[in-house]
Order: sequence, then structure tokens, then C-alpha cells
Amino acid sequence: SIRCVPLHPLLETIGLLRYRQARARGGAAPTDRLWNEVVSATGRPASAAWSKWFGRYLGDTVGIEDDRKVFHSFRHSFKRMARDSCLEEALHDALTGHAGRGSAGRAYGRGYSLKPLIAAMSASGIIGTFLGVRSPGTAYVLLHHYMGEIDGSFRAWGLPRGGTGEISMSIARSAQHFGAEIMTEASVKEVILQGDRAVGVVLEDGRELRAKTVVSGCDPRRTFMGFVGEKNLDSEFVSHIKRYKFRGSSGKVNLSLDRLPSFKCLPGDGPHLKGDVTFAPSIDFLEKAYDDAKYGAFSKRPFMNIVFPSNTDPSVAPPGKHVMSIFVQYAPYHLKEGPEAWPSQREAFGDAVCDMFEELAPGFKSSILHRHVLTPWDLEQTYGLSEGNIFHGELSLEQLAFFRPAPGFSRYRTPIKNLWLCGSGAHPGGGVMAGPGWMCARTMLEEKAV
Repeated sequence: SIRCVPLHPLLETIGLLRYRQARARGGAAPTDRLWNEVVSATGRPASAAWSKWFGRYLGDTVGIEDDRKVFHSFRHSFKRMARDSCLEEALHDALTGHAGRGSAGRAYGRGYSLKPLIAAMSASGIIGTFLGVRSPGTAYVLLHHYMGEIDGSFRAWGLPRGGTGEISMSIARSAQHFGAEIMTEASVKEVILQGDRAVGVVLEDGRELRAKTVVSGCDPRRTFMGFVGEKNLDSEFVSHIKRYKFRGSSGKVNLSLDRLPSFKCLPGDGPHLKGDVTFAPSIDFLEKAYDDAKYGAFSKRPFMNIVFPSNTDPSVAPPGKHVMSIFVQYAPYHLKEGPEAWPSQREAFGDAVCDMFEELAPGFKSSILHRHVLTPWDLEQTYGLSEGNIFHGELSLEQLAFFRPAPGFSRYRTPIKNLWLCGSGAHPGGGVMAGPGWMCARTMLEEKAV
């Protein structure tokens, strides 16, 4: 049944009413769905109840004292939105973690007779997230990785010709074709403000660039606490950004090889080396890998996701040689000794990865020509990713949709006029999909911001 529950005033604090008002300013009628892009193939099923833990989030994280009243009002409001948007119950469960069903491990644990598949498929629920595969909320992370498509093939991933960097270069060449000027090795120091309006940026070398509009593709912490500065922002907004979770949890080991590995379970070359190789023997294995991270250490026996790009695209390696990319969890940014201890533990982390792969493919280590290890600390220091989070912030429920990056500022606008946020710290989050940038650009064009 649908009950009418009065909206608690503090719902405005967490941004729900501002989101609705923004929809109305955009021309939405009071009876329009809040998420009119979401369509159900099965009619209008009832939605599940909102998770109890979100009530704790309101009190512990947002700081709302009467969280039970706010939770009650918000739960029914979201329930109504879910019905209005025709969200299926299974999807709503995945978003909320309701009744313990919101973990990737539980979501895939039911109905599968081939146990080896459960862990391998559930592993997508922990990518870039400081949670275990049984933790509530990881089912959304799994959904986030599975709802994309390539050329009409859903849940598929692709290897871009020339390497992932070629995606950036293609975008750059397209922009230059239309008159854009691109500056590299030009770090930004701060955003130039006139009152509450952005009018340009100052580079680290002191040069000033003036502009009608400033668009940041950096994460929310670097953008607001770094480039804008806490003193120039509303205290409530600053509190939200300070509570915004990063908690980098993954690392990378890149290798150049003089030959492809040969697995004990499937020796020799074959189609399995042209796809995505996941090492996740069981749910318990993934949970034990998370146990190390919970206590501030990298996983001694980590989850690994492996690709051999040169086996599909020979242009990325010399003739007869290969490159190998290993995505690894867990590698927590916050080591028990502190993140600054990562440089002294970097090679030990790389050794743990290579030693475990040697168990799967004997002789592998003797084929390594060069090794490049990236830890969360390296991702922060080299690429500017706060706490080494590859998604510009965790994809947890309280940091999605109209909460990303903060309540009331989810549609790419910021508290600073003419400053826009277009990176993965904006909706719909991280991944090589260009979603936040495309949607930010569309919104800016609609509002004639450029």
C-alpha cells in the first residue's frame, strides 16, 4: 500500500526537496516521475522497504539527531519514487541492501549450482570499494559494472586499440578539431573567484587563465577543498565534502612479458587469454582478502582481475612480446602504518601478486621483463586521485544519485557560480564510460552556460 507521510523538514538538509525543485524548474510537472528515464519491463511491482542502516547513516554520518523521524519520512518518500519510476523489486533491493540481500555474494549465491561462478561473478561488487563481498550495498557496485554495454553486448568489456590512453587521445583530437586548445604539464593551483563566481584558474607556475566557465574533472575533495578552498564555501557543504568517502582499496601491477603464461588448469594459448581472467576461487577467499585490508594491510592472497591486451592488439607490445595488466584487491590506502608507508611496501605488494600468480601458472615469474606496481598512494601522488579511489569516491548508497557528491548539488552545478563538476565524483559515478562528462555537458548546453 502507499501511505501519505508528511515530509520531515530535515529532508531539505539532505537534498531531496532541492532535487525535486530543480526538476520542477526544468519543466517537470508535479505528477511527473522523478526518474523518468527508468523504465520497467514488468509493469509496476511493489518496492521493498528502505534499509534500516540508512537511518543509522542519517544519525551517525549526516548528523541528524531525530534520525528515526527523518528516516521514516525518507523511506516512504523513496518508496513512492521507486514505484513512480517502475523500479523492479530486485533492483530496489540491490540499491538498498534490504533484508541482507544487498550484498553481491548473497545476490549471486541463490540459484547457482556451479559454485566456482558465484565468486567470480560476485567479485564485480567489490571493485574499487572498501567492502567485502558479503557487505550490504555491494550488489549496487556489481550492478554498476554489469549494466553497461559495448556495441549492443551487455555486461561486456572492451580493450581499446592502442591501450586505454588512446580513448583520452581520441577525445583530445576530436576537441582540437573543433578548436579546443589543450595544455599539458599545467597543474592548477586554485580557482579564481570574484565573489561567489568562478572567473578562471591560477596555474602552479603562476599563470592566470580567465574564462566564462570553469569545469573540473577532478574529484570533489581536490576540486572544493583544494582549488576552491574551505573558506570560500558554505560550512554545511564543507561538512558534506569532508564526510564524502574515498577509501581507496585497489592497486595495479603492470607487466611486460617475453611470453604468455600457461595455466596449470588450462595449459597453452587459447581464447581464455584473449578475454578477462578472474582469480576468485570462492566467496570465503574474497572475504579473507578483505580481512587483511580491514586491519590496514594489503591482501597476502588477493583477488586478481587480469587481461593481456597485446594478445588482442599487438600494437601495444614489440613483436613476440606481451603486456599484462593485473587489477588487485585489496590494497587499502590507509595502511596501519599510514598511507605514507606505501613506498616501503610497494614491492612487497607486487611480490605477493606475482607469487600467487606463479602458483596458477608455473614459470610465469621467469617471463617478466619489467614490472610496474601502482598502489593507492601512487594513484593519489601521480594522478591526483584522493586516497587513490579510482571512482572519485566510493559507489556506496549514500553517495549515489542525488547525493553525489553532496545533497543539493548532484546535477553538476556547484555552490560556486560558473564552476561545474564533470568527473566521476558526479552522477552516475566512475568507470570508463564518459557518463558524468556527457551529462554535465548536456546540462551546461541546456542552461546556456557556455
